[in-house]
Amino acid sequence: MLQKCLMYPALQKFYNALTIVNQIDSRKYIFETIPQIDSFFSEMRNITFVMQESFNSSELKKVYEQEREKFLNNEVMKWFNQTRVETIHKHPFKLEKALYVEFYLPNFSTKTTLDKLTINNDLNFSDLYKKLKLFLDTNYSNCIELYLSTTITFLENGNEVDIYSVIQKGIEIMYAMVVDIMRLYPCNCEKCNKLKNEIKRLIDAVSVKKITFSSDLYYADKKLSIGSVICASLGSGCSLLSPPAPIKNSFLDITDMMPCDMSFLKVFAYYHIVLARIQRSESSESELMPAFLIIYENDTLSFYGPITGTNKSTFYRAISDVTKIINNNNIKAILILTEGYHYANKDIEQLQSMKYEERIKEASSVVILFTLISKNLDDIYGIEVDYENLFDGNYIDKQMKNIIKYEPYNHMAYPIFKALHK
Repeated sequence: MLQKCLMYPALQKFYNALTIVNQIDSRKYIFETIPQIDSFFSEMRNITFVMQESFNSSELKKVYEQEREKFLNNEVMKWFNQTRVETIHKHPFKLEKALYVEFYLPNFSTKTTLDKLTINNDLNFSDLYKKLKLFLDTNYSNCIELYLSTTITFLENGNEVDIYSVIQKGIEIMYAMVVDIMRLYPCNCEKCNKLKNEIKRLIDAVSVKKITFSSDLYYADKKLSIGSVICASLGSGCSLLSPPAPIKNSFLDITDMMPCDMSFLKVFAYYHIVLARIQRSESSESELMPAFLIIYENDTLSFYGPITGTNKSTFYRAISDVTKIINNNNIKAILILTEGYHYANKDIEQLQSMKYEERIKEASSVVILFTLISKNLDDIYGIEVDYENLFDGNYIDKQMKNIIKYEPYNHMAYPIFKALHK
């Protein structure tokens, strides 16, 4: 091997490790997943093994030791090495799956059940849903309809752990080390360039992936349909949650308005009314996608959304996700953009006995709903704007003054209200 290809063996092992981890899927049986994780850790360790073989002169050995001390002497890479030792010499990676099923009940509360799946009682994706349908047929067959979500996460030694985040961090560190060494010993041969490009492609794929699998479901007439599927988490890498940014100089920073909850609600509404007008100018069928604006105690804000999906469970799960964000952060208010339906001169009891898809056919109009939930307010407040009057300035001014007060317990955002008022 020529010195100019000094890193080729390490690049090959790194490529192998990335290929393995990119194929991991939490929907598979555990006994399919564990060997993949074991193989990944083994190949990651092999990167440094082949480096030691390639860096065999006194000068190269010194460079390797310096690079190893610089990049591998940290808690993440020590965990990698210890895990590799255990999987090779003691036992396979200790892995379980946690299956969470979250039910969205008619009173806007939620109910969560948990099953721990191990090698002995694991289910694949199709068998899992057969078991879930049997449970629903037994306990909820009298419901008009039911919305629910399932989430699968991994457990290590019985504790829920974001294994994939640690794996991603280890990959990031190893890539930094490889890039640094290749800066010292560059190679532009065809084989190395091809591997470098493939490694970069796989790192990009791995970096946006999570070993958390969620799906939204709808149950009615003893039929269970699977809606949207999202592989994401609520951490800083979550694509739905934007990084916090200062309110100052944002669209909420209006100089001639007092910075208070009600002002934020009005500005939030005006901002999206403008967007809705632009969209309706381009297409008469265009509608706004649901989204959440999170306002932190330190006067920063984040957007969570837009929320896309094939049934209402996706939106209910988003509400549940926002409550989890509230529980882990100092948040003072949430603003929600969504849509609703008005039913003029309709019998409420009759509407409540209908499925959602049947009920909305009876609607007299579609409205944009802007909702405020604040820890400083004892009720939920909102502004409603009918799409039919979207371009009527007088109507918009009237709606902005006609802020509606809602009883929290009867509102879809009740879980968020509870989380803010703990």
